[in-house]
Amino acid sequence: MGIETIIAFVLLFSALLSFIMEKVSLDVTALCLLAIILTISSVGILENWPSPKEVLYIFTNEAPLTIAAMFVISSSLNKSRVLESVSQYLEKFCELGYRKFMLILLCLVAIVSAFINNTPVVVVLLPVVMALSKSLGISASKMLIPVSYASIFGGCCTLMGTSTNILASGIMGSNPFYPEMNSLSMFELSKIGLPLLFISLLLMVLFGRK
Repeated sequence: MGIETIIAFVLLFSALLSFIMEKVSLDVTALCLLAIILTISSVGILENWPSPKEVLYIFTNEAPLTIAAMFVISSSLNKSRVLESVSQYLEKFCELGYRKFMLILLCLVAIVSAFINNTPVVVVLLPVVMALSKSLGISASKMLIPVSYASIFGGCCTLMGTSTNILASGIMGSNPFYPEMNSLSMFELSKIGLPLLFISLLLMVLFGRK
């Protein structure tokens, strides 16, 4: 194991430790990590360490910018109370019973999660689902876990569903070792994501209460 690998692991674990302890905000930790990497690159004492040009090359990829835009959209929807209004509208469907209500709820969560980050979707629906679980007389976990899974599977249906999809697409489109590979299209993942979503929704609606 070379000195470059050791330094990389030290920086990685230091960043993870900072993220876990939360003594410093995430953005400050990330910027400090970038500054350290660029400083080491600029000094040039490590033979196998990437150059400043190679380090900054990641910002020429559209994936990080797209992910940043996704968080802006998610935050805007959260602050505008659009999702909260939709979640309050769901209360009218409690009279349909557990299975019909869960089918409507999970389909809504999956559709929304396919186009925005799934974290704010689950966070906004969390108090509503807990209140609705009391109305239906069932444990909150029997509704919260299906909602979480629906958001995950919904995010697998489109390119924008999760930041991982966007990163993978960006790497595929700019990989010099495989120039024949193209970036993923918006709904290319739907061929696999939609069947998985359908099966998961069916299982959660039929057996989620058990």
